Amino acid sequence: MTDVSPLSAEHSTANGVYCNYCGATPAATVNIRAHRGLLIVMQFRKASGPFCRDCGLATFRQMTGESLWQGWWGIVSFIANPLTILWNLYCRYEIGQLPPPIPGSPYQPMDPGKPLYRRPQILAVLLPFLAIAGIIAAAGSDPNTKHSSYSPAGSPNGTYPSTIRTPIPATTFTAGQCVWNTHRPSGGQDDDNANVQVLPCDDPRAQATVLGTLSRPAPTPGFPQAPGSTESDSAETLCGSAYPDSDAYYTETRSTYNLQTTLIVCLRTK
Repeated sequence: MTDVSPLSAEHSTANGVYCNYCGATPAATVNIRAHRGLLIVMQFRKASGPFCRDCGLATFRQMTGESLWQGWWGIVSFIANPLTILWNLYCRYEIGQLPPPIPGSPYQPMDPGKPLYRRPQILAVLLPFLAIAGIIAAAGSDPNTKHSSYSPAGSPNGTYPSTIRTPIPATTFTAGQCVWNTHRPSGGQDDDNANVQVLPCDDPRAQATVLGTLSRPAPTPGFPQAPGSTESDSAETLCGSAYPDSDAYYTETRSTYNLQTTLIVCLRTK
C-alpha cells in the first residue's frame, strides 16, 4: 500500500481554476459587488473573480461592509443595495465551499480579516428598519386631526373624552343646517364616539338643527369665541348661555400642529 504524501493530498484539491489576485488554486469564478447611494445618482462597483478562499473572503467582507454603510442613501439605492448584498451572500457561499488555497502561489493570498459581524459596518443593517419605522410613525401621526363627542343637554359630565381620530378639514357647521349622528342613529343618548354629518332638513334621519357654533379656548378661524368662556365651562353651559333654545351639543377637538381648539356645535333636537 502506497502512502499519500501531504503534497499530493494538498494538490488533490486543485480544481484547475486560479485566483485572479494571488494565483492560488482552488478558486471559484464569482464576481463580488458593492453599491454606493449618492442621493440622486448611484455607483456600482465589481471585483471580478475567480477568487481563492482567502482572497474571496477578504473581498466579500470589504465590499459588503462598504455597501452596508454607503448603499442606502437614495430612493433607488434603497432597493438596489439589498439586491447587491444578497448577491454577495451567494458569492460568499460559493467561496466558503473552497478548501484553503494550496501553498506555493505566485502571490500571498489576502488576509480575510475580521468576520463581517464583528466590524462596525454591521450596525448599518439597522438603517433600513429605522427608515421604515420613521415612515410608519410619520404616517400615523397626522398633525391635523379631530376628536368628537355628542351629548344631549343635561348629561352628567358635560362633554366626554374624545375617541374618534379622523383627518381634517372637518365638516363646517352653520346655523340652520340639520345633522344626524351616524354612529347612534336613534339619538337621545350621550355618545363619545359620535360621527355627526350634515344632511337636508327634510331628510327623516335628521335629528337636530344647528343653532350656532362656539370655540374654546383658542378661537378657530370662522367661529366666534364664547363670551367669557374658560376651559372649565361645560359645552352645555356655553350653549345654554349663547343659544337659550339649545338642548343638545356636539364637540370636536381639532388639532393643527401646536394649536388645539374645541369646536362646540349648539343644537336643538327635532
